[in-house]
Amino acid sequence: MHSHKLKPAWELSSDEIGPDDIRNLHRQLAELLEGMQGVLDEGASPIGLIPFLDRYIELTLQHFATEEALMLELAFPEYDSHKQMHDWSVEQVYQVDRIALIDNPDKAQELVDQLDDWLRAHVCADLDMAARVFNT
Repeated sequence: MHSHKLKPAWELSSDEIGPDDIRNLHRQLAELLEGMQGVLDEGASPIGLIPFLDRYIELTLQHFATEEALMLELAFPEYDSHKQMHDWSVEQVYQVDRIALIDNPDKAQELVDQLDDWLRAHVCADLDMAARVFNT
């Protein structure tokens, strides 16, 4: 069962997850996490996580490309460090051992918890960035 003390990413309100294009991608990522957690909560085989994980990776790459293009367009001064964070995040998700997930439900829950923590942290970073860029 999901054990976060903080509200999980999929329960964040629209105002908590950023401006339009980026907000939509954040929401889709949160919905995928909700689906992953649902698979685990139902006691289904963790193999059911794989389609969600594949789509999560695809949307994360799309999100990063969208965000990086916007940052370049706005000449965002912290582009390089933010891009490095994106690159590190992509590297981490590609290192996920899918066989271990299938064989070990605890590992699967750990992954969902880590992705949820990452998404909430990333949303906060994006909101901070948007506030500085757009003075919102």
